Amino acid sequence: MHKDKGYLKRRRTQSGLSMKQPSGNYSLRMEHIGKTFSGVPVLDDVFFDLQPGEVHVLAGENGAGKTTLIKILSGAHTEYEGEILLEGKKVRFKSPQHATAMGISAIHQDLALVDSMRVMDNLFLGREKTRGRLWMDWRSQKEQARQILRSLGISVD
Repeated sequence: MHKDKGYLKRRRTQSGLSMKQPSGNYSLRMEHIGKTFSGVPVLDDVFFDLQPGEVHVLAGENGAGKTTLIKILSGAHTEYEGEILLEGKKVRFKSPQHATAMGISAIHQDLALVDSMRVMDNLFLGREKTRGRLWMDWRSQKEQARQILRSLGISVD
């Protein structure tokens, strides 16, 4: 993909597409993704695949479509062209909560942390642990926060 006219697009070469096609099992695949805002194309026929064990970085200039692609993947944008396959099955997320329930969530570059809240509370902001429908499960949330921070080599009380 490259920046062309301000949006993500497949790069074409004389021999065809220069993008790698998945060679085996993939956990996630986005095919022919397209998105416009008020008739202006932001994404045009974008492919993205993620195989087990891979890590990817989306990098590019402002306006290239990185955030839009992630918002489609994480359920924030529900109107778009193309398909998303998760473990080989076609999915269309109805909301970020739906995507999270299916194992997809995004951490955006604008973290929007709340300074007056504890680290643990910011980690679970919008996805707090509960017991039943009404009660916060502080003990479980605190233990999971400790595990997350420990795995990152961070010690916070």
